[in-house]
Amino acid sequence: MEELEDVVFCTDMPKALTHTCLVLLPKVDSPQSFTELRPISLSNFSCKIISKLMNQRLSPLMQKLQIENIVANFFWGKEANRNKRHWIAWNDLCFPVTQGGAGFRSLQDICNVFSAKLWWNFRTQKTMLKDFLEAKYCKMAYPVAKKWSYGQSHTWRRLMDIENVVQPYIFLRLGNGDVSFWCDNWTCLGALATITPLNRASKNTNVKEFMHNGTWRQDKLTGLLPVNVINTIQKMEFDERRKDCPYWLTEGT
Repeated sequence: MEELEDVVFCTDMPKALTHTCLVLLPKVDSPQSFTELRPISLSNFSCKIISKLMNQRLSPLMQKLQIENIVANFFWGKEANRNKRHWIAWNDLCFPVTQGGAGFRSLQDICNVFSAKLWWNFRTQKTMLKDFLEAKYCKMAYPVAKKWSYGQSHTWRRLMDIENVVQPYIFLRLGNGDVSFWCDNWTCLGALATITPLNRASKNTNVKEFMHNGTWRQDKLTGLLPVNVINTIQKMEFDERRKDCPYWLTEGT
């Protein structure tokens, strides 16, 4: 464990992992001075692999655990320069008082809340970050249908990790219908792609393609969705002069 902490918190590492070989490459034929040589560093490749893995995978976890340990030690106090006995786990103390806890906030829960807010802003607001992420990762697929792949940014991975938790609580009240027909929740039934196998149309189809002069296009809905879903849609009202409005549901779909 001490070796892992040394790597994560950038302390000294064994020389066997950090030794470097410097090679001088000539810039010209028959170099006469050091300025005519270009030094390159051939560092130990295992050092780079270990440092990168430890920093990306363990650093957030180690920092969270270290902070929680400090908070727990402060709560229980010290006795004769030693930490007092912890009579209950810190995770149990983070439960609400009505559930037997002390009502403290878990760092993991706080991180999840900020991740959920990030996904909400990404799906409901027009920002430069939204435009950038959609242009980089969502050229061929709708954001809700995307999955994280190795090599993509940490911000995008954070969004993909929280997507399945937050997305069922986002409801889009229809206006001009500029939302995904299959992937967004605009019927309060959840994403249509998850409740019916009859999704022969492209997942990039928007709801507005099924609207015409303030009414639903029965000819396009028939045969595409089950009868009970079509009946639910036909009862829905919309105003094509307004934008779609996102709402947060108290219970997920």
